[in-house]
Amino acid sequence: MKDIPLKAQPDHLAGYMKARNPVAAVSELVWNSLDADATSVTVTLNRNGLDSLTGIVVTDNGDGIPHDEAELAFGNLGGSWKKTKGRTKQNRTMHGRHGRGRFRAFALGSRVEWRTAYAHDGGFLTYSVVGSRIGPSVFRADDAPHKNAVSSKGTTVTVSGIEGDFRSLDKDKAVPSLTEELAIYLSEYPGIKVSYEGETITPSTVIRVKRDLGIEGVTVAEGKKVDATLTVVEWTFEPEKRRLYLCDPRGVALAEVQPGIHAPGFRFTAYLKCEYLNDLATGSDHQLELGELHPGVKALIDATKERLREYFRERAAEEGAVMVKQWKDEKIYPYEGEAVNPLESVERQVFDVCAVNVNAHLKDFENGNPENKRFTFTLLRQAISENPESLQRIIQEALKLPKEAQDDLAALLQKTSLTAIIEAAKEVTDRLNFIQGFRDLLFGDDKKRFKERSQLHRMLVGKTWLFGEQYHLTVDDEGLTAALQRHLKILGREELAPDPPVTNVDGSRGILDLMFSRRIEHIPGRDVEHLVLELKRPSQKITEGVLNQTRGYALAVGADERFRTVEEVHWTFIAVSNDFDEVGRMLMKQKDKKPSVYWESDDGKIVVKAMTWGQILEQAAARLSFYSEKLKYSADLATAKEYLTKTHAKYLPSLAVKESDCEEGKPIEKTKRKRKSSMPKS
Repeated sequence: MKDIPLKAQPDHLAGYMKARNPVAAVSELVWNSLDADATSVTVTLNRNGLDSLTGIVVTDNGDGIPHDEAELAFGNLGGSWKKTKGRTKQNRTMHGRHGRGRFRAFALGSRVEWRTAYAHDGGFLTYSVVGSRIGPSVFRADDAPHKNAVSSKGTTVTVSGIEGDFRSLDKDKAVPSLTEELAIYLSEYPGIKVSYEGETITPSTVIRVKRDLGIEGVTVAEGKKVDATLTVVEWTFEPEKRRLYLCDPRGVALAEVQPGIHAPGFRFTAYLKCEYLNDLATGSDHQLELGELHPGVKALIDATKERLREYFRERAAEEGAVMVKQWKDEKIYPYEGEAVNPLESVERQVFDVCAVNVNAHLKDFENGNPENKRFTFTLLRQAISENPESLQRIIQEALKLPKEAQDDLAALLQKTSLTAIIEAAKEVTDRLNFIQGFRDLLFGDDKKRFKERSQLHRMLVGKTWLFGEQYHLTVDDEGLTAALQRHLKILGREELAPDPPVTNVDGSRGILDLMFSRRIEHIPGRDVEHLVLELKRPSQKITEGVLNQTRGYALAVGADERFRTVEEVHWTFIAVSNDFDEVGRMLMKQKDKKPSVYWESDDGKIVVKAMTWGQILEQAAARLSFYSEKLKYSADLATAKEYLTKTHAKYLPSLAVKESDCEEGKPIEKTKRKRKSSMPKS
């Protein structure tokens, strides 16, 4: 055998022999076959009994390499014989330019053999060339070709000494990548067949849309403008990544860059075809390798990006029109008929764009339940028409969800609705805001102006959760008679409802501030439980008189003969304010008393308590702490005040009087509603 020395330094070769992308190394061997005018190229992976990769074989029916051209083919790096020709004998565009393709094979294995056959004098001659990664600067070729050893021309490249598993070469991964790279070339030359592990690479079966776009008059240098053709291929599969190939006029890839544009929902590859790029690639200084550092290349790429953006805006509109028709046929589109005015027309356009993106990004949405899809679209329409800024925030947050969170949300939506999830989270944040804002009102500068009846009382209606989730019914500002009637109705014993009013022990009519009730189904003897609150303004401390007044309410219930024998009922009376006075505090700390308990009947069915708002709010906040932590929500004072202003404005002491509440500009006369104590003073 004779040696063919390579005119290059070993460190120069090292970069070409690294396995950055095994599929790219295989594609270089395929391109070498196509440059030899092959019409059939086959890639085969050899594996042992343990399914480990042992060899890669690329076989073609190309022209082969004549023996007298072997030194030119294997003895130069950066001066490929292909560069001097540019086109094959069959007038096909050549891919190789720099003589580097054969060294890519060493990225796959340590030994590469080329066995090539070519036509000669009506027959065929064959010989082998062997290269090794250990000594890549020397190839060894047979001294002379062999006659009558083969019956057809072509080349077989065998890579052995595989040192990696190279799972990227598995058929399901490699075929899409090769299809993407060879698509334009195979479209130009439909008679060529390339197969990989028995699967023919057929771009037409995986191309969803293919469009040729013109790019005209791009200034690449002073006084020089060029035209180009941009071919955009949309795939039925998801490419490994989006690519923009810089190609010669026939679509042969010369270099690769990133498109650098946003096109949600589209799976594409772009091919920029231009003679100017071919000139840069074949020039002696290989300027195309500079990529976007070359001003002319950058100008072309910038123009290409703008054309791609325009194209995908058009495609989004096309896709949207198709989807909208489908949604209308499915009767889940939230609009009917034609737009009634220009405003609704614009609203529909915005909805269509948003809905297409929802369809593209929400997992399994397209195949989802029609009712769920109709609900989502209705919600989306409402958000667009009534609150577009909120919609933008919602979509941004949804698209930023990691895959795990998306899966969790999808699983939740199988069991409940998005509305229920939002309402549950909002209920927690509203409660946290209420606690923060209510605490400031009770203990801040406004507490002296905070009235028990007109403000404090009214704000607490509906806030039964402050005292425990179990109190689910409320009776607001009713006389004790009505409260007892409601109580009897809950028991299902309306026949006991009293005709004369129930009075306090001194005969006066009892007035309840709030009464919360609950039914306990599974505890014998405790079917119904009432909670009665005696609310005091923040500036009114809990005194002995307040404690006795509250106990008076309790005694009224205990003294009423219609209730003394009702075994199923328990009553809890609580006096609530900001603080105790000294006497009240001492009364609450008497020996053997339970926490917060002032008085309790012998049978334990009537209990009188006294608590501060600090205790109640802290307990409520503690019950919400787990959800607050999971929501990562902390109520600040500004947000809390904003919430109270929005939900309880008419009860806030600092609220200004509206002009609409005045007659002819005259100030409203403010009156105070005095409430006489229904209990005798202590």
